[in-house]
Amino acid sequence: MVQVRLHDSEEGVKTEVWNQKPSVWLGRVRIGMKIFFVYLSRIKINAFCRWLSWSACRHAALVAGLSACWVMLSGTGGVLGQEPVSATDQAKALSRAFRSAANSITPAVVTVISEVEGKDAEEISAEDFPFDLPPDLHLPEGFRLPASRNVGSGILIDESGIVLTNAHVIHGADRIWIRFSDGSELEAKNIKADSNSDLAIVYIASKSSLKAARLGDSDRLAIGDWVIAVGSPFEYESTVSAGIISGRGRGVAAIRRGKMLQTDAAINPGNSGGPLVNLDGEVVGINTAIVSVSGGYQGIGFAIPINRAKWVADQLIETGEVQRAYLGIRIGSVDAEYIRENDLKVPANYGILVEGVISDSPAADAGLQRGDVIVDFAGKSLRDVGDLQDAVEQLPLGSRHSVGLFREEKALSVMVELRPLPVGAVPRIPGSPAPKTKSEEGS
Repeated sequence: MVQVRLHDSEEGVKTEVWNQKPSVWLGRVRIGMKIFFVYLSRIKINAFCRWLSWSACRHAALVAGLSACWVMLSGTGGVLGQEPVSATDQAKALSRAFRSAANSITPAVVTVISEVEGKDAEEISAEDFPFDLPPDLHLPEGFRLPASRNVGSGILIDESGIVLTNAHVIHGADRIWIRFSDGSELEAKNIKADSNSDLAIVYIASKSSLKAARLGDSDRLAIGDWVIAVGSPFEYESTVSAGIISGRGRGVAAIRRGKMLQTDAAINPGNSGGPLVNLDGEVVGINTAIVSVSGGYQGIGFAIPINRAKWVADQLIETGEVQRAYLGIRIGSVDAEYIRENDLKVPANYGILVEGVISDSPAADAGLQRGDVIVDFAGKSLRDVGDLQDAVEQLPLGSRHSVGLFREEKALSVMVELRPLPVGAVPRIPGSPAPKTKSEEGS
């Protein structure tokens, strides 16, 4: 008969499967053959066929079962002897993964210190205040803004001394210092910033070797993935907090262009510009903003996806500015409620309403009109303005793409040739205002 035996060895628990007493099996085979021929001579052929079928099935099942048993036992090398992994062991493995990721990224994380000198009344402009000043406000004689200091975080993306951070961290600074995890500091030599994406590049010159971070692929992130946020919240340098990816494709009012990653990893003042990191130690986002009624962490933080940050950083390094493709329209997201209230005839409960078309723009040349509802671009369905901006801005200048839209209940498709978004230009949109929507800046 078939037996399974477990025994211990220096290599661990092993299994053996073997046949016992082969002579017994041979004797049974000989007896069986005799019975078979006697029985065959005495029964009808159809009865024999029924017996043969039943017997064959029985023996086939036996062989299959023994084969499966052999495969299971010999292929696992003793699975019957393995003990289940405990919850404690699983927790320890996860802890080791967090520890490895933190140790890998921390040397590349820096503290960004921005210093603003004090200003006299005649040197002050509206940009020096975080709020809008009344146009008729006159500052008293002798008024002076005191010197200020702002602290954020950054990440070394190149060993030559290139730091990636948020533009708002260094905005308006007269001097910028980069502090490393060992406490040493270097003054920034040059900066390049893009306010539309809230990203900036800071250059430093170091005589010692620097360790750059490894950049991951934010497109591969999924909701539920573990991440860590690293930075200097409240100047507590190299602080690590853990969480998950809570959402993707989020729109944030403070960021003019591009969608964000949402995380519940703790992000506080001072974390801005620091990395969001996966468990492989790769940067997958740049921590940028939080939603809070208290000013502190409340479980909702946002990071710029690293793929978009790389695209912006590469252009800042190469040319000093970010060149984006654009259509030349003012747009607003529409939802089911807006579609119902305005009796729009579109195939889905979402779309992008063209509120205005900029003169002499790619959209104007293509024939887009105020009131059109865009539903796809280059064959890709669009749900909101962020989808359209993300789809358009990184495409090659001069390339032509289809725009699917609805106009007066008719489905249309037009071709548009992309041109660069004018840097610093405020385009004029002719015509009267469109119906009220969740309006956004033009694409």
